Amino acid sequence: MNPRRHLSLLYALCLAAGHAHAQLHLPSLNLPLPQRLGGFDPDPLRERAGGLLGRARLPDLGTLRLDQAARLLRLHPDALEADPRGEPAVRREIVAWSPTPAALEAAAAAGLTVLRTQQLEGLDETLVVLRVPDGSATAAVLERLRKLDPSGAYDFNHVYTGS
Repeated sequence: MNPRRHLSLLYALCLAAGHAHAQLHLPSLNLPLPQRLGGFDPDPLRERAGGLLGRARLPDLGTLRLDQAARLLRLHPDALEADPRGEPAVRREIVAWSPTPAALEAAAAAGLTVLRTQQLEGLDETLVVLRVPDGSATAAVLERLRKLDPSGAYDFNHVYTGS
């Protein structure tokens, strides 16, 4: 066999094997891993990146969220109030999760009024927003409502922000 033809055949077989391999397995990205870097020294890059990070301090996300909540409360004192943990909630509103008719009667007797009701389709549940009477503290009325109906689910009407 001609050596040139032999090399051509060998080359064709190698190419075919590579294509067959690619069809049978996911391709390898052949990314340089640290053990394959050989003489490459990554320390200067780390030092430069560390210097950049040292100059631009990243904010604490928990602090950012608390700052945003405090800002909302400052900007909208007529519409928002803080719950006992400092989280923003709609002023003088309590949310009831599927309250019973008896629970709604007890709430009405305590001075609360129904602002709106929302049927949650697919869940067979109802969300009822109750208005706290003027001159009453939302937290105190919420505690009273929870004592009147211990099996009920009541909470502040919280304002949720991005985290």
